Amino acid sequence: MAGLFDPAVIGPFWLKNRFVRAATAECMADDRGLVSTRLISLYSRLAEGDVGLLITGGAYVHPSGRSYVGVTGAHDDSTIPGLSALTEAVHQRGARIVLQLYHCGRQGEAQAVGGALVAPSALPDRLVRVRPRALSPEEIEALIVAFADAARRARDAGFDGVEILAANGYLINQFLSPHFNRREDEWGGSLANRMRFLLRVFRAARKAAGPDLAVLVKLTVSDFVRGGLTPEESLAVARELAAEGVDAVEITGGTLETIFHMSRGEIPVEQILSSRPASGLGPVVRHLVRAAATTMQGRVKFEEAYFARYAAAVREATGVPVILVGGLRSPQLMEQLLHQGKADLVAMARPFVREPYFVRRLRAGDDRPALCRSCNRCLVRVADGDGLHCFGDQKDR
Repeated sequence: MAGLFDPAVIGPFWLKNRFVRAATAECMADDRGLVSTRLISLYSRLAEGDVGLLITGGAYVHPSGRSYVGVTGAHDDSTIPGLSALTEAVHQRGARIVLQLYHCGRQGEAQAVGGALVAPSALPDRLVRVRPRALSPEEIEALIVAFADAARRARDAGFDGVEILAANGYLINQFLSPHFNRREDEWGGSLANRMRFLLRVFRAARKAAGPDLAVLVKLTVSDFVRGGLTPEESLAVARELAAEGVDAVEITGGTLETIFHMSRGEIPVEQILSSRPASGLGPVVRHLVRAAATTMQGRVKFEEAYFARYAAAVREATGVPVILVGGLRSPQLMEQLLHQGKADLVAMARPFVREPYFVRRLRAGDDRPALCRSCNRCLVRVADGDGLHCFGDQKDR
């Protein structure tokens, strides 16, 4: 059975170990979406820390898909030089890097896209409280091309692969979920119709990326909302992706509306309410947010590897390499999950915000669990202007 420091294969490339840095927004790009020296420094530290595979925070594929100002772009050829500098820095330090591609859909800020948000259906997001405009069939086709163009830019910039974000409430997840997708045309209704956008995006990205790049998909197993995507439906989607030749599937769950199903731990409600995205909320809504947070804190408990059973089901049903993310902290448990065949690789996001050299520490013989205490302040404050950073034991900044 594979161990944490055994090599792994994803599509056309080898990894030196089974550790993956899972994507999380950094908000360190400039206002045009171009890579900054600060972002390169972040990934240089992660590569020096001995992480086998780095998956970037989502890079938007079209100007209408940028969730926040500061998110990295792959929407235009002007992004290629900065992305190339990023891959060069990572490769010089012996790691692999995959560019995550996404479109925010309705899950973003109107000022970030410079106009109305778009989505499969014109249903308002409870978090950002803005009603999007429903995409036309012609716009859907154009976005498929945008994903393909972004995959080509990733290839030209020297990435080892791309990961298509079909999870966590963003546009592709919105198409997959009957909670968000109320369309009555070929893009909505049955599961076959709802997964059409993802499969079309995958095929287009695969063709554009070429044979030398891996193509991964990050898939939500459940939205954790009434009438949303179910684990059974997600398993059917995973089977279709396997038939299409996906190189690996990363398993996650939840949306920004149900973010603490996705990133379990503390719910820092006062930091949420003082964050920039919440600045326009009135007193009644703030009261409702506090009440909802209290209810959720009692219902959603943190446990290690909280998506493990879903990952195991996908791995058994598809036979493709599965990346498990969600609450991994203890190296002993990670090793056990690999030995039990529940996953092929283990991914973390928040622990690497706190400890970019976590893997190097483990290799040196210090097998204490990750120091991250899942306070979640790094997630709720990332768009405030300072970019991604750890709040450690501070109450706030």
